[in-house]
Amino acid sequence: MGKSYVLSVDGLRMNVINFISKAPRYPEGKIYGNAEYSNGSPYFVNGPHVHDYLQEMNEQVLRHYNIVTMGECPGANIIDAHLFSCTQRKELDMIFTFEHMS
Repeated sequence: MGKSYVLSVDGLRMNVINFISKAPRYPEGKIYGNAEYSNGSPYFVNGPHVHDYLQEMNEQVLRHYNIVTMGECPGANIIDAHLFSCTQRKELDMIFTFEHMS
């Protein structure tokens, strides 16, 4: 991952970054109404190790470069935003969500 930053990249957008940690057993989600497929989002949105993974990525790669990190975090709320972007936690510089979209 670190080799990308040699090319004078100023920032990094990480799409659906809050989906990188899944529930260990990949449980089946609930089916709502007449939906054809189940909703697995409770098992992968802001999963059990998402913050561990981001802190590790920051420690091993991101902190070594003068770049801005921005995470796309669908389903994140204001508390999640604070956790992902709090400077002391060393995860991301900022996030954006899609609360304004239907």
